[in-house]
Parts: sequence; structure tokens; C-alpha cells
Amino acid sequence: MVGRASVMPRPSGGAWVAPAVFALCLLCLARPVAAAEDAAAAAAAVTHLRDIFLHITSAIDAFAAGNADLIAVGRRTAVTLFGVLLVWGLVKSWILGKGMAQLLPEFIQPVIILGLAFWSVEHLGPTVKASVEALGLVFSSTLFQANGPPTEADILDRMAAASFEIVTATPTQGGSWVNVPSLVAHEAVGFLYRLVAAVVLMLAGVIAAGVMMIAKVQTALAILFAPVMIPWAMWQPSAFLFNAWLSFLIGGAMQGVMALAIASLSAQVVDQVVGVAKSMGTNDGMSFVTCCVILLMALLIAFLFLKVPSLASGLVGGATTSLDGWRAVSHGGGQGASALGQGVKSAGGAAYQFGKGAWQGFGRMPAGATGSPGATATGRALPAPPSAPRASGMAGGLGHGAGRLAVAAARSVRGGPAPAYPSAAPTVAGPASSKPQHKPFRPKPGTRPVNRPVDRAP
Repeated sequence: MVGRASVMPRPSGGAWVAPAVFALCLLCLARPVAAAEDAAAAAAAVTHLRDIFLHITSAIDAFAAGNADLIAVGRRTAVTLFGVLLVWGLVKSWILGKGMAQLLPEFIQPVIILGLAFWSVEHLGPTVKASVEALGLVFSSTLFQANGPPTEADILDRMAAASFEIVTATPTQGGSWVNVPSLVAHEAVGFLYRLVAAVVLMLAGVIAAGVMMIAKVQTALAILFAPVMIPWAMWQPSAFLFNAWLSFLIGGAMQGVMALAIASLSAQVVDQVVGVAKSMGTNDGMSFVTCCVILLMALLIAFLFLKVPSLASGLVGGATTSLDGWRAVSHGGGQGASALGQGVKSAGGAAYQFGKGAWQGFGRMPAGATGSPGATATGRALPAPPSAPRASGMAGGLGHGAGRLAVAAARSVRGGPAPAYPSAAPTVAGPASSKPQHKPFRPKPGTRPVNRPVDRAP
């Protein structure tokens, strides 16, 4: 086997030239074929895709219209919860002896939630839809679009038309078979870049339509379950269901708003890209670079649509929708205060160890300019017994060194030897007192004190 493998012929280094030339010829032949493509067939394909998206949109609108069974379940849930809370509040007020003035504040939130649950049946869906469309109109008017924000079908139409225009655009200063590098740059690679840009634009249109459809589906589902989820906000233990539903609704609505904003911006960018593709003249020698720019702009549009969900989640995630959000704030503040207290404690301990070490290093250095070593100007020694434990840690060592330096400096100034610790603390003799020492009264064993009568004035 080794001998056979050694005698097998190896492919020569120029074997890849023939496939490469064949591929370039196919690309050069594909360009006029793409230019001769019937525009009516492409428009018909886009029309079919548009009809599919319109059918999906109508189904989503039917979701948002609500369901009779869910509405009935939501109303029963709201009435039942409100009744239970009302009875419980009356019983609790009767047991605790509360008056009507103290009972009314407890029922303000349940009454508001009950009204919101009944209002959401017919008015929540149109209100949310109108709000999203109004914000989209604001973005489109900011970008000077008179027709309003584009829909999913409009985005697909624009991306498909832009892809067709870019692929069928006439290349500038086409190369010839005599100048092979010019042929490769302008005919083959330029067309390949424009073909990839067209594919990326089509994918960007599909991504944009998908993101907008997902946002609509999420919002429609939130509106559909609104009659069932809103009543749970009356009772504090079940309020997490309402908080989750509210986050879901706001996330879908904001994703739709961000999708409309990016779609309005991308529509103008696509128009500019198509204008660049059409403006390539026969005297322009930069057709290859222009094709590269078109490809980069197509990638930028696709990237913008891919970032729509993260933009919406970042905007909504800046604020909490929970009713118990203050607990997290207070918990974080408590942790910060605890960390601050630990830091202050550590700093105080280090300062104490430094002072202790400095005092031990200083020893019994006289505080006065005169007098015997180890005594102050008043004749008293500094209370620094040698049996005291030495200060620990880096701060204690630094303090001890500072005290020793102070001793050396004082010795150099006074010109005497360093004071030494005495074997025992000296006793200070003071003037004798004429007052006898007080001794407490203690009765003799076997006797008891007799209370003497107190003489009272007549």
C-alpha cells in the first residue's frame, strides 16, 4: 500500500486554473441572463409573498379582537376576586374595629383593577394599536416620508425591487477579453458582489417582515389574555401574573415601534443604494468599488433589523413593571450601607493599630525639656508598660517605626541616651492627707444593727 501511494501521480499546481476560469465564464454569462430576466415574473412572486403576509396579518387582527370564552372567564375571575376581597375586608374591619374611613383606602386598588379589566375587553386592543401607529407616524414624519410608516408588505416590495435593480444594473466600463484583470474585476467579481448584495437585501426584507409580524403576534396575544390576567392584580400574592402580562404587552408594543422606526430608516437607505446602483455610468472607472459599497450597505440594513429585539428589550428593561420593585432598591441600599460600614470599621481599626504602634515605639520618652529620663515635667512617667501586647498588622508596624523615629529625633535634639523601660511602674509619693481612711461599717458576728430613732423637732 505504501509503494502504491508513493507512485500515484500528484495533481500539478496549475490544476485549479481550469475550474476558476470556467466559474468566471459562468459569472460573465449569468450577468446578461440576469439583465434579461423578466421583471413581470419577479413582480408576480413578490405579489404572492405580499398576499401571504396580508393573510397572516388578518389572522393576527382576529386574535386581537378577543375571544368570547376568554372574556367570560375574565369577567367571572374579576367579579369573584373582588367579592372575596370585599368580604375579607369587611370581616377584618369588624374584627379590628376599623371604621369606614379606614376601610375605603383598602378597596381603591381593587376597584380600579376591576374597572380596568372590564375596560380592556373592548378598548385595550384599539388603544395599543393606535399608540404604536402614532409612534411609527412620528418616526416617518421625522424622516420626511409622506406615506406613513412602511408595513411588512411595503418592506418586502421595496427590498425585492431594490434587489432586482441592483442585479440588473449595467456595470460601468466593462472589461474585455483582451484585458483579463479588467474583465475579472468589472464583469465577474463586480457582478458577484451585486448578486450577494441582492440576496442580502432580500433576506433583510424577510427578517424585517418577520420581526414586525412577531411583534404583532406578541401584542395580539397579550391583548387576547388581558381579561384573564388583569384581575389578578387585585390580590398581592397573585400580582406577579399581572406583572408578567404587563411586561409581555409592553415588550411586544415596543418591539413593533422599534421595527417601524428601523423600517422607516431602512427605506431611505435602500432608495439611496438603488440610486447608487443606477448612477453607474459608462465613464465611471469605480464600478468594482461601487459594488463593494452596495454590498456593505445591504449588510448594514440586515444588521439593523437583527438588532430590533435587543433595542426593544433594552428600552423596556430600563424600568421595572413589578409592584414590589422598591424591595430591590431598599435591599441594594442596605447592602451598600453595610459595605460602607465595613470600610469605615477597617479604616478605624488600621488607625487604632497605627496609634498603638507609635505609642509603643515612642516608649517612655520624656515630654518635658528638663527632668530625669522617664519622667515628665510634672514628675509623672508616660503610661507605656512593656508588658502590653505589640500592635499587629501593617498599620501597627508603621506606627511602631514612626514612634522609634520620634525617639531617635528627640535623642538627637536633647543629646542624651534613649530612655529605657523601668522594671516596674514607679510609685508617685504625694502629700499625706489628714483625713482618716474611710472604713465601711460591718456589724460583729452574732449581732444585728439597731435602728436608732430619729429625733424629730416638736
